[in-house]
Amino acid sequence: MIHLHLLSNGLSRTSQLLQEESSVGLPGSTVNLSVLTNVGRWGDVLTSLNRLDAEVYDAIPATLIAEVKEMTILELSEADPNLSMQIYDRLIDDDLQPIDGKDDKDSGKKSIFTTKSINRMRDSFTSSVKFSDSGETRDQRRARIGEELEIYVKTAQDDKLLMLLRQSLLWQVHTNTLPKALETKVRRLLV
Repeated sequence: MIHLHLLSNGLSRTSQLLQEESSVGLPGSTVNLSVLTNVGRWGDVLTSLNRLDAEVYDAIPATLIAEVKEMTILELSEADPNLSMQIYDRLIDDDLQPIDGKDDKDSGKKSIFTTKSINRMRDSFTSSVKFSDSGETRDQRRARIGEELEIYVKTAQDDKLLMLLRQSLLWQVHTNTLPKALETKVRRLLV
């Protein structure tokens, strides 16, 4: 929950340091994805999606996963046009290989990604970057994708985090593991 709170408030470096020091990660939950999509942090969005439990990930529509991947590529190609064709080639080689007759759940997500999105990405590599067929701006599409992801991926609420921190501090006071200099301040604040 602490990691979720830090990441949701844009403190990813602090969260990373905390994770390195404590060896605690985010096993079954993720950050507020709408925050990450609104600022265009697609690498963090993809990482968060990859960390989800299989049940949660499978509940996300294939078209939404395809939009996240497409938006990642479109924004990367806008930032560095020389990189765009390399991304396109790598995506085709790595992610979209045929499954050779196997009935894989993820194959539907891959096939949807290949049909509609690849044509738009190919067009965007040769012309100015276009973020949507319907005329959405980049910011509008970011916001829409973030809102749709929030439907399927739940985040920890701030009041739960504060309650957990309060209980943790009270327990440290009770077990005398909190430094004496902080104990008096904590007692005044929490009691």
